[in-house]
Amino acid sequence: MFLILSLIAFSVYSAEKVEYARFDHFSSKDGLSSNLVFSLSKDSTGFLWIGTDFGIDRFDGSHFKHYRKKEYPSLHRDDIYHVKHIGHDRIVFGSFSGMFQEYDRKKDMFLELMPNEMDSLGYSQMKGTCVSPSGDCYVFSNEHVFKYDAQSGCFNSRFAAYDSIHSPFITSLYVDSNNRYWLGSLNQLTIYDEHGHVLRTFDNEHDHCRPVSCVLPIDKDRIAVTFMGDEIWIFSKNDLTQRKSLSVPFRSVSKSLQSKDGRIWFATDGDGLWYADSLTENTVFNSVIPYNGTPDDIKKIYGLAEGDDGAIWIGTHNTGLWCVNPQDDYNIIFSGDFGFPANMCTSFAEDANGNLLV
Repeated sequence: MFLILSLIAFSVYSAEKVEYARFDHFSSKDGLSSNLVFSLSKDSTGFLWIGTDFGIDRFDGSHFKHYRKKEYPSLHRDDIYHVKHIGHDRIVFGSFSGMFQEYDRKKDMFLELMPNEMDSLGYSQMKGTCVSPSGDCYVFSNEHVFKYDAQSGCFNSRFAAYDSIHSPFITSLYVDSNNRYWLGSLNQLTIYDEHGHVLRTFDNEHDHCRPVSCVLPIDKDRIAVTFMGDEIWIFSKNDLTQRKSLSVPFRSVSKSLQSKDGRIWFATDGDGLWYADSLTENTVFNSVIPYNGTPDDIKKIYGLAEGDDGAIWIGTHNTGLWCVNPQDDYNIIFSGDFGFPANMCTSFAEDANGNLLV
């Protein structure tokens, strides 16, 4: 009886389905700088920007425009780990050694954005950026968070919470509509108020907190937190004591996003691409697999972005760039889904009644 009850309880939290779809695929053979893609971001003009280990690419859907240090001396390095459109037609790039730059379209060159404080902080990697609902822009390294100062045109430490919001290894940052900072790190999630006072801390010892990978608002009242483990935490924005743990059939979420249709997408480092139409106790998680490829082709995903047409773009560890449009309906079914034996088929035909004769 105990075993049966345990299985029922687990199934409530982790229903899963497999969905096959046609993907468009682009690799170095098509002009991509490298098949190792670290980051993706779409800008306001529709271009897809791609950070690779061998330079930056701008993609218009057909052709790749390359930006490399050899041709662009203002670009500090070619291995680009973070790409982000931060609004107002601005696209920024981050990497090791504190590298943080912006591409100036008019001058066709890269501008310096690295905070001056980085010179005294030692070796750092610029890990990511965050734009708050109020429009404030932040960049975070593996240890510190900096805010954009519109008056000086620089990112710096001159904001109230700077001295508080830091960690030995920051993995994610989200600033909510109440100006609270959600700081994810290795085995810890800390929530601060706008002045840097700690509101809640969740760690591995007391809360079994795994390394945090993403913090994502999923509606006006809830915030989701993903981990390198096999669960998602759902918080009530208005009551931080309300936290639900949702088991998921995948691990190691590297990126997540909510598309225009409300669907929530998860890119993983080892378990491929997944989506869910909601995040509740009865959620069904869908694994999306290319029928014109293999599951291993998109197993390790590092980049995730949505196109203007709702298409989902992913950048992978070693197979380049892939794109799937969820609106396409190919009605693909497999004989194995109906119990057909794994035998060789020599011929098939449909009779007048719609029956398939094999």
